[in-house]
Order: sequence, then structure tokens, then C-alpha cells
Amino acid sequence: FARQHWQHLSRVGSAEVLAMASNNLPTMLINVWFSPLVAGYFSVVSRFCLSPVMIVGNAVRNSIFSKWSMDFRNSTFNYPEYKKIRLLLMAAALICILGIWIFYPLVMRLGFSQEWLNSIPTSRYMLPYLFAALAVSPLTVIELIFGSKRYFLRIQIEQLLIIAVTFVVLPKLGQSYEIALLTFSLLTSIRYLFILLKMNKRALQLSRQEQKICS
Repeated sequence: FARQHWQHLSRVGSAEVLAMASNNLPTMLINVWFSPLVAGYFSVVSRFCLSPVMIVGNAVRNSIFSKWSMDFRNSTFNYPEYKKIRLLLMAAALICILGIWIFYPLVMRLGFSQEWLNSIPTSRYMLPYLFAALAVSPLTVIELIFGSKRYFLRIQIEQLLIIAVTFVVLPKLGQSYEIALLTFSLLTSIRYLFILLKMNKRALQLSRQEQKICS
């Protein structure tokens, strides 16, 4: 089994390990470079704000994985459906970040002390990252099914580099937590933009291949 599926295990498996590291490293590094309290803000905001992103994103991902796996076995690809899913994810991401913008401060003000009210700016700094994560991440299924497994490993290495720059290099240069977090959020959203361009290119390529076969 391992020999037969070595490419998947070595590429996608390694990417999953790096993804887990990327999820936990920021909190650890913030704790080291800034303070446990600030790391607590980041951790709580991540859990609270990432919940809708994970729930909606995983639901869409599981649905399209099943559908596109069938398309792959049938040597076909529904490009109009891809565009509809892309639009759906954009709309869902916009709704999620608007909800976080409005409701996170309300929840913090209802039953938490001033210390936790101080976490509200963190939720605002993370909005570009959260929007891009929901709008783009589920679409990477197309590359997993139709494209290169190596690409998943590459994008996780890129994320680790962003974490190293924002939560190691910038603090060493004396930059504040706010600058580091905002840089992390913006760089990650830019990374997702390039991923989206790659997914769009792959989808268009598959659509053209299908048109050639049909003609």
C-alpha cells in the first residue's frame, strides 16, 4: 500500500503535517516574542473566528471532493460549476468576516473583562487572512484530484516561511505585535490570491481539455 500510494503519502501527508505545525507555531512564537497574554488573545481569536471558516470550508470541501472525484473517474470537469462554487465561497467568506467584525466585539463586551476586550483589535487584524482562507482554501481540492500532489507541499512550505518572517524576523527587528500580526494576515491573504490564480488556471485548462475531447 505504501509503495503504491507513496506519492500521495509523501507529498500530501507531509503537507498535512506542515499545516498542523503552521496552525500551532504562531501562538507559540507570539508567546516567546511578546507575552503569554498576547498569545492568549491570538489563540482565542483564532478559535472563535476560525470556527465558521472551518465549518463552512470543510462542508464545501467535502461536497466538491466527492463530486470532482466522480468527474475525474469519468474524465470530465464541470467548469460552470467551478465558477458557481468560487462565487459561493466568496459570498460565504464575506458574510463570515462581516459577522466576525460585528459579533466578536459584542460577545467580548457581554461577559468578559477588559483584558479580553483588548483582543478585539486582533480579530480585526486577522480579517484579510480569514476571508482568503474561506474563499480559496476549499478550491485546492481541484489540484489534489486533477493536478500535482507536490503543489500542496509547496504551499505549506510557503506558509511556514510567512510565519518565520512575521513572528521571528519582525520581532527580532523590534516590530510590535500589531505590525507582525497584520503583516502575517496580509502576506497570507496574498499567498491565497496566488493559490486562487493557480486554481483558476487549472480549472480553465481542464475545461479546454474537455472541449477538445468533445470536438
